[in-house]
Amino acid sequence: MQIDQPVVAPDHQSKNPDIETVVVNNYQMFTSQFNFSPTNKKDKAHEAALHFYQYDRFISVLPVRKKNNDTGKLENVITITFSLKDNFNKTLNAIYKQKIVNTDNSGNETIKYKEFSFAIKHKEPIVLSPEQKEDEKSCTIQVIDIPLFLTKNVIQNAFSILREIEKLNTTPSSQYQQVFITYTNKVVVDHFYYKWSHLIGTYSVRILPCFLSEEKHEKRKAFGLCLSGLPFSTNASDLTEIIKQLNRQTCFIPRHPHIYKLMTCAYIQFSDQKQKDIAKQKLFKYTKGHIKNYTLYLSDPTEKPKICNKCGSLDYIYVSCPDKNKKYNSSWNSIANAWKSKNKEIKNNTRSRHKKYLQELLNAAMLDIKDQISKEMSQIKNQVSLFGNEIQEFKDQRTNRFLDKIENKKHSSAKKTVNSKHAQYETVKLQGEYGKTDYEDDEDDIIDQ
Repeated sequence: MQIDQPVVAPDHQSKNPDIETVVVNNYQMFTSQFNFSPTNKKDKAHEAALHFYQYDRFISVLPVRKKNNDTGKLENVITITFSLKDNFNKTLNAIYKQKIVNTDNSGNETIKYKEFSFAIKHKEPIVLSPEQKEDEKSCTIQVIDIPLFLTKNVIQNAFSILREIEKLNTTPSSQYQQVFITYTNKVVVDHFYYKWSHLIGTYSVRILPCFLSEEKHEKRKAFGLCLSGLPFSTNASDLTEIIKQLNRQTCFIPRHPHIYKLMTCAYIQFSDQKQKDIAKQKLFKYTKGHIKNYTLYLSDPTEKPKICNKCGSLDYIYVSCPDKNKKYNSSWNSIANAWKSKNKEIKNNTRSRHKKYLQELLNAAMLDIKDQISKEMSQIKNQVSLFGNEIQEFKDQRTNRFLDKIENKKHSSAKKTVNSKHAQYETVKLQGEYGKTDYEDDEDDIIDQ
């Protein structure tokens, strides 16, 4: 197979001058597997391969699963790969037809054709002209010293309040992350030539316009002081009043390289030497919450590169600090106290809410049980009364049957008695003539028994 437009890479040439390194561009397109009639995905790929193998620079046909950008779901597709862009474009722009044969109950066939096309999978990078690159660069700023735990959405919300953002790219840089933000208008970028920092929540970050010259970039790092002796977990927003008095441009509080906690010093940058000299003459006492008159120290890092990381003193380092073995007291830090009291309040509120909720559940359950018991008791009473009625009815029926039986016995005994009496006095027919009796009267004779 020939390779289109081989590109020689001189930096990677072999010692053999006859061997050349070439670069091959692959172009891919895809379509849904439902556009092919076979049921098996391999058969679908085989059907596509039978059609495209005759094209020059055809490489492969593969059944794969691709995520749909609109629905976000995975779909079964057939991917076609070419190494020649002309044949790729020819195939991409063509319209294909799928033959569909439907048979009804009577056996008649109807033929339909379904049109489909291929979509591009390989997006070629947008090549900007030099003028477009310059315009984009003039609307872009670089933001540094961003903590790693801040998400892209948080950063975007902090900077979108200034102007509409066209695009935002984040990249990690050592212990921090940096962001390149491109605005739709360069008015905001012009503002950052004079304002060197911005707040993302309580964290101060430094900003560098992409069109900032190397000289001005170095100037932003030339006039700096170190503010040491800060209480633990002090952030830039806690130093707002001090920063205003110092007339500073940036305030950067570094983080511990191992535990990633804010350290007890801040590096402050000034616009010129005059502002720096004025700030060096000032002395600050930090007071906030339970922290009372906490001494802060201002020093030039070039003159005093080593200071105490425990108390911030300029006279010694951590090894010689008298408070080296002193345990950290959370009462020194108003933030820690605030969180402690807040957590305690939340815990108490949560307990009371849970207790109230459980009591409501218990009361509701008791009412349900009471209603259920009353319903069941009423049902039991109804059943007992029905059962009593049935028993009484059964007793009455039994009594009536007994009385009827007695009456029947009385009637049968009476009949038997009458029949026996009549049987004793049956008329006897005498043979012969009747003789005359002693009575000569015509009345019937009475025979006493």
